[in-house]
Amino acid sequence: MSRRRPKPGGLSHQAFIALDGILQKATGLVGSEFGSLQLHDEKIGLVLVAAQGFRTAFLDRFRHLSLDAGTVCTRAFNARRPKIMEDARVDEEYRHLREDFARMGIRSCRSIPLLDAAGKPFGVVSMHSGAPRPAIDWEEQVLRLHGRKVARLVEEIFA
Repeated sequence: MSRRRPKPGGLSHQAFIALDGILQKATGLVGSEFGSLQLHDEKIGLVLVAAQGFRTAFLDRFRHLSLDAGTVCTRAFNARRPKIMEDARVDEEYRHLREDFARMGIRSCRSIPLLDAAGKPFGVVSMHSGAPRPAIDWEEQVLRLHGRKVARLVEEIFA
């Protein structure tokens, strides 16, 4: 059976409800206060399709991201593996985002790429926290497994 690749444009009300439910489960799994789910658009990059807990400023700033934005989510998408920002105040890799994250009350982030069966990324789910969260040795493996499950659920919406 051939599946359509999930795309951000033209989502039905039911699709938005389902994506929001998936995001709620993802944030609950890691105990995050904030979450976002983005789908890839060939012309735009990553497009925010579901978010929880954020202020309007976050939604406006991160609604559309080019794949070279250097954010945790774009780096996860490009690398095809989870990325972790342990503490926005000290993590040099993401220093260009410090002001944005400080304004929004975000200190840490875990982003997981959503990969299709061929391993090609089609989106990203991210969990954010207002507190620093050091990475745990086995965490990337758990995030990868969780990412596969979330990817299958998102693909089911578009089947």
